[in-house]
Amino acid sequence: MNSWTIEGNVGKVPELNDRGTMARFSVAVSKPPKNKGDDWPTTWVNVKAIGGAVETCKQVRKGDRVMCAGEYCHDEADDGKHYHYMLAFKVGVTRFKPDAAAGSENVDQSGGSW
Repeated sequence: MNSWTIEGNVGKVPELNDRGTMARFSVAVSKPPKNKGDDWPTTWVNVKAIGGAVETCKQVRKGDRVMCAGEYCHDEADDGKHYHYMLAFKVGVTRFKPDAAAGSENVDQSGGSW
């Protein structure tokens, strides 16, 4: 089974194709380092969202925290180059808003095709 789920921050506003049936964007995914105090290594994942996930992508902004579910894909171009990306069927976005009165953060879970 080819199933992928990633969570990370969006690198730039998603770009929609001419027909509005696909959105492209990149997500920065990090994991804790082996040694405490080291930087967290970042992996950039290229995402192509389709179906209902495209509607959610219209609301996504640079820096938003997203969770994407889909499958790993790879294409070979005419020039022999290989391209790896995630084909996302579901995209959810979570935005954190500081709550000055309570001194904590509220979560606005706007958007999402879950």
